Amino acid sequence: MQSYRYTAIDPTQVTKSEINEGRPLAWLSYVSILFLVPLFALRGNKYALFHVRQGMVLFAYKIGLIVASLILSLLVIGPAVWIVGSIILFVLCIMGIVKSAVGEFWKCPFWVHQLAQRLPIS
Repeated sequence: MQSYRYTAIDPTQVTKSEINEGRPLAWLSYVSILFLVPLFALRGNKYALFHVRQGMVLFAYKIGLIVASLILSLLVIGPAVWIVGSIILFVLCIMGIVKSAVGEFWKCPFWVHQLAQRLPIS
């Protein structure tokens, strides 16, 4: 059995040139499944990878929201869950797009950043 490897990215170890190289595509990380574009195009860029991981977790949250709202629609509260969850995810994605486009390391709330830093992607 392979042991788990903690793969957090330390923003202090990312160079300014790496940030400038990753900025043009890093914002795509927060646009649904388009996180795949910077993941494959900028594979070795730590700045882009930092945002790709958060985009992946937000995408997983979106899938979870769809499933939860479908299940809860049987209890009639599904549409309310869908609307509130969609608004929250939309705001988080917009904030992520803005922060990544200007070259900042943004720690997304709601455990997104904590989960993202544990993803074994390098």
